[in-house]
Amino acid sequence: MSSYYFIGIAHSLQDYAKYSHTQNIQDSNDMQPYEKELFSYSKTEKNIVVMVLDMFSGSHMYPLLEQFPEFKTNLDGFVLFDNAISTTNSTIHSIATLIGGEHYAVYNMNARKDNLTDSITEAFGVIGDTFVKNGYDVGYFMADLSTRFDKAKTYNNNITLIQNAHAYANYYYNSNPHIKERMSKQILAKKDGAKFLLLHTVLFRFAPELFFRSRIYNGGVWLLGDENLSNQQVALEFASSFYAFTHLHNTESKKPTFKYLHSLMTHLPYTLSFQNGECVPFTQDSIFDTYPHKDMMNYVVKEYERAYFQHYDTEACALSYLSDFVQWLKEKGIYDNTQIFVVSDHSGFDDIGIPYSVSQKGHRPVSLFLFKDFNTSGKLKLDSRLMANYDSPSMFCDNLPNGCPNVPKNILSNYPKNRNIISTIPIHWDISLHKKNEWLINHYFQVKGNVYDKSSWQDITESVKNGTFKIDGIEH
Repeated sequence: MSSYYFIGIAHSLQDYAKYSHTQNIQDSNDMQPYEKELFSYSKTEKNIVVMVLDMFSGSHMYPLLEQFPEFKTNLDGFVLFDNAISTTNSTIHSIATLIGGEHYAVYNMNARKDNLTDSITEAFGVIGDTFVKNGYDVGYFMADLSTRFDKAKTYNNNITLIQNAHAYANYYYNSNPHIKERMSKQILAKKDGAKFLLLHTVLFRFAPELFFRSRIYNGGVWLLGDENLSNQQVALEFASSFYAFTHLHNTESKKPTFKYLHSLMTHLPYTLSFQNGECVPFTQDSIFDTYPHKDMMNYVVKEYERAYFQHYDTEACALSYLSDFVQWLKEKGIYDNTQIFVVSDHSGFDDIGIPYSVSQKGHRPVSLFLFKDFNTSGKLKLDSRLMANYDSPSMFCDNLPNGCPNVPKNILSNYPKNRNIISTIPIHWDISLHKKNEWLINHYFQVKGNVYDKSSWQDITESVKNGTFKIDGIEH
């Protein structure tokens, strides 16, 4: 294990300790300095909300909607793009496309020889600045990733930007007594529980996505100690942000609002269970076991089956929280003037129906893509056109008179004939393992038609690398 990994843990222990000994702002009636702005909506002007559910497997939506048909009604006015994919298989390569479009796809960054870190920051800075200059209140809640996004504010200091995944952990516990009670019992049952939680949470939070499989996590049991405490602490902290996004709000904004809210709720470690409409920790039960599924998950490692099943549960929990948000918007009379995007940056290692020739290479391509436009209602509709999660910026930028820099016109009214999308598998999720000005990519696919059809996937890796297929202008 490299030295920087241990250094990061040491610093993070200090930071997490400070947080653990600070009264969460939600325990009092005071609000965090940014909270009023971040969660404020307008009664009369447009509200545009982009929610990112990290690692939500889009291919799970079919069985989830079959098993819980009430979601079709709860997601009133929504469209599910059920044939949507991502340009990559990890957050750091795809996140800029969710705010700035295909201009920030890995192959386009490579073609321009962008400084990768600066280009990601630029995407958030430019789009935020554009909305501010068009009169919007702009708020970003960023996930805790290895990359910091603070510099996006240098593009416009009026952007509200927060990067603190555990900011609402105590609020989440206090708002859900059944979760708080279960957590308290587990902590009390564990000797030196507080110290245990502190160490194990930090170790997990700063481990790479696959690191835990061989060194921290072994056959469903944590090598470091009690699985339940360590896994659940992380999972609940991750869930707290999306709960806050969907349950903390006011209608005091005098301006139109634009929000980008990124949650790790549906990211590893997948330990929540969805029981009778509630999200329940500290159980191995999964709703995936209770329904006669037509197709099974195409996971690669059998020993993690329970975790993948509970990924499905966690996704159901997220949809239930989203349903609560929809209901609040309706109660406040602002549903019609609110536009909502719910997307994922990539899927998990548990896609359903994806060709094995794609998943065995480590690809996680099928993205969640839900969309509710202004003044729409009715049961959830399906749109099976081939889409990319980077299409959402073309849709929300359509609200501005002159659109956004480097973002094409609304894909829904300018859908191309015979569309194809390039989807890639970079060498690693860690940006430090790539070149400063180039993403290093193992596999390239050209995708046409139905993403669940093997014939829709053309492996163009060799053609790209030998220069006969040009998508990025880089000599390989």
